[in-house]
Amino acid sequence: MAGQEHKDIYSYRVWVHREFGIEYSSTDPILPTMYVFHNEMNQTVEKIRGIAAEIKENTSRMNPVVYNFNDKGESLRFQLGIFLKWALSSLPVSLVIWIASLWWSNVNDVDKARMIIDSSENVRVLANRIQKSPDGFYFIDFAPTRGDSTKPFTEFKLIDKRVVRVFIGKDLIQKK
Repeated sequence: MAGQEHKDIYSYRVWVHREFGIEYSSTDPILPTMYVFHNEMNQTVEKIRGIAAEIKENTSRMNPVVYNFNDKGESLRFQLGIFLKWALSSLPVSLVIWIASLWWSNVNDVDKARMIIDSSENVRVLANRIQKSPDGFYFIDFAPTRGDSTKPFTEFKLIDKRVVRVFIGKDLIQKK
């Protein structure tokens, strides 16, 4: 061991005797190990104190808002105020989103698409009557009306020589 280490171990031995009343001989093999542990622990304690000081400094910079509710119902009124604040601040945003969706639906013909979807039942019935001729042509057969009633998509009425009226059904779509 170097001279400085001997001095450090000797001063450690004296410190242990003074602090705890334990006397070790200078040739005791446990003394250097205890000295190393003591130094490591001191370094660790210093690091922990440094970290604790940093944490304390950083938390002192934070100024959390602390609310003290002393009266009965005061916290309820406080929460109600928070709710009203959020409700009133989100109302204009919701209104803008609603107006934008109405404008978008008008621009993109959403109502016309709804009418097409609503009338798709009539188209389905008519499409079920489509047949294919041996030549590869598609056609739909209609029969002349009989009596006062007509069957939609199956009967027609001869208006004049050149005009035939095919009965499709009643108007299910209400015009706006």
